[in-house]
Amino acid sequence: MTAPLPAVLSNPVTLTWDEEYLEDDVEGGAKPSILSAYVPKPATGKYRLALNNADTSPHNIVIYLYDREGRVKKQEIAVESGDSMYEIDFDKTNVLDSAIEPVDTEAPTLSTKTNFSGWYNTTQTAYFTYTDANLRDDYSDPSCVIGTEGKNQTCTIYPNVCDKAGNCNTTPQTSNPANIDLTPPKAPKMVWTSDYWQKMLAVWSPVRGITKYIVYVGPKISELSKVGETKEEYWISSLVKPGKYYVAHASVDRAGNESPKSKVMMVNVMKRWGGWR
Repeated sequence: MTAPLPAVLSNPVTLTWDEEYLEDDVEGGAKPSILSAYVPKPATGKYRLALNNADTSPHNIVIYLYDREGRVKKQEIAVESGDSMYEIDFDKTNVLDSAIEPVDTEAPTLSTKTNFSGWYNTTQTAYFTYTDANLRDDYSDPSCVIGTEGKNQTCTIYPNVCDKAGNCNTTPQTSNPANIDLTPPKAPKMVWTSDYWQKMLAVWSPVRGITKYIVYVGPKISELSKVGETKEEYWISSLVKPGKYYVAHASVDRAGNESPKSKVMMVNVMKRWGGWR
């Protein structure tokens, strides 16, 4: 483990390290050497201790704090592999009021981002979720909007996600891809309509690239209501009362976009089979 570097936040202190070898007079044999360093008569205040453990296994260090009355506070720290930092809040008048706490040096990390599947007929918002045990209180998931039509469209954020310790993640992130289709398909062309034993029959020409058709029926052209859906290029109603009905239909693509309605045609339903209209 490399030598730790304590420092007053605004005024770094250079330490001199002494290496000592201890002999065990009871059990016999030499013990491993130890490194020790001193900061003479530190003022009351906050200090930072930066540590770097170059080994893969943890190492322990022991910190002794003394106040001006000679009282001592001892704290042992297990230093994991890599870099770490501790803050020493030192009180020279009463060392028992002093504290040694780890300092947060890790920036928030990206944990999840919105997944998309299938096709969408509206622009899509992609959210990016960051995790950190010390996130700021005003944190909210950054986001961007995918608004370009096409397959596998993305958007990019340039975040500035910070925690309460001031660690920030500013790495640009690209969303997961989404399939966007904002354009309605063409309206189907009605071929003919007819009454059929107190039912209505409508036939239309197919539209490429659609998943279904929606059928509208009403007593007036201005009062059409959705009555059903079909994947075929024709539709037969259930039994209806004799009278005049108006029929139209629309096509729907894989994203759910609905076309304008076809030309409205009239069907005169009779008690028995009638002629073509």
